Amino acid sequence: MRRPSAPAERVRAGFVARSPPRMQRLLASMVLAIPLGSGCFADSPTVGGASVGSTGSTGGPGSSPTSSASAESSSTSAPGTGEGSSEVTDATVDTAVDTTDGSTGEPTMCAPAPDGLVAWWSFEGDAIDEVTELALMLTNAVVVDEGRFGGALGFDGLDAIARANAAAVMDVGDGDFSIETWVYLESLVHPKDSLSALDDYAIVTRMISLGATPNADGWRLLMFGGGSAPRWWFCMGGTDNGCDPDGSTPNVAVSTSAPVAGTWTHLVGVRATGALRLYVDGALEGTADPGAPGQAVNSDRGPLFVGATEFVERVPDAMTYGRVDEVSFYDRALDNAEVAELAAASLPRCR
Repeated sequence: MRRPSAPAERVRAGFVARSPPRMQRLLASMVLAIPLGSGCFADSPTVGGASVGSTGSTGGPGSSPTSSASAESSSTSAPGTGEGSSEVTDATVDTAVDTTDGSTGEPTMCAPAPDGLVAWWSFEGDAIDEVTELALMLTNAVVVDEGRFGGALGFDGLDAIARANAAAVMDVGDGDFSIETWVYLESLVHPKDSLSALDDYAIVTRMISLGATPNADGWRLLMFGGGSAPRWWFCMGGTDNGCDPDGSTPNVAVSTSAPVAGTWTHLVGVRATGALRLYVDGALEGTADPGAPGQAVNSDRGPLFVGATEFVERVPDAMTYGRVDEVSFYDRALDNAEVAELAAASLPRCR
C-alpha cells in the first residue's frame, strides 16, 4: 500500500534476473512475452488473476496456461511452517502483484489483500497499522525479524502487552467482521516468572469487563487452557461472561485441533450474520451461534490488545509467549475459500 510501482521494463527484467534458477527458463519465455501495460507488469500494479494460493491459471492478461505453470512447479510452503521465508513457486507467478522496494528500487513480489481490509499490522520494523497508521503502544513487547512474513511482534510471556485505542474503522457493532493473524508459540505454558494468573494466551482481543463480569462486551481470539487440553477459541462478550471457561455460553467457537508450539499457525475468527466461525490453518474447525439478539455483545467500547489482555480492574493477564504477525481486521465476513487462500499464502501481502 505504501510502495509505488517501478517502470515496467525494469520490473520485467529485474524479476526474471532475481528469480530462482529453476524458474528463469520459464520466466524468460512467459514474462518477457507479456505486453507492457498488461497483467502484473503494467506501469500501475494490477492483480494478474486470482489471489495467492490458487493452483491454476486464470486465463487473464499476463497469465500462462495451467499446464505450463504446473510442469515446472515443484512445491509450495505448507501453512504454519517455516520461519518467515517462503519460496515463490511457479503457481504463484500469475496471481501475484509486482511492486518496487522503496529502499532498494528492486522489484518484489507480493499478494493482494482481500477486500474489506480496514486495519493491518504487518510489524515491518514498527507496530503501526499499514491502513490507518494507528500505532500500538508496546510494553515490553518488541518488533523482531523472525515473522511469518518479514517482521513480527515478540512477547516473552512474562509481562509484555501491546495496546491501542481501536480505530473507528474497526467499529462494526452487531455487524459482520473478520480478525486474522499468524501466531508462533514458544511454549504452551508460561515461563516460571510470568505475571499471568491464567493458562490462556490472549492473541488478539477487543473486550472489556463490566463491574465484576469479565468478557462482557467485545471479542477475543485466544489459546484457552495452555496447561490442560488447550484449544483455540474465538468468542464474543455476553451479559454472563461470554467467554465462560466452563462452556456454559453459546458465544464460543472452539477448535478441534490443539495448539502446537514451535510452528506458525494461521488463525481467523469470523462473525457472519451473528454466527461465529473459527479457522485454523485455513480449515473451519469451530462454530457457534449465540442465538437471540443481545446474547453476544459488541458495542466497540474496548481498546485493542495484542499478545495479552486486561480483565476486571484493568489488570493485564493471559500473556502470550511467542510471536504474532499480520494482525488484520476486515469489516466483512471472509468466506471459506478466502480464508484457505490466506492460510496457503507463500508471498507477503502488498503494502
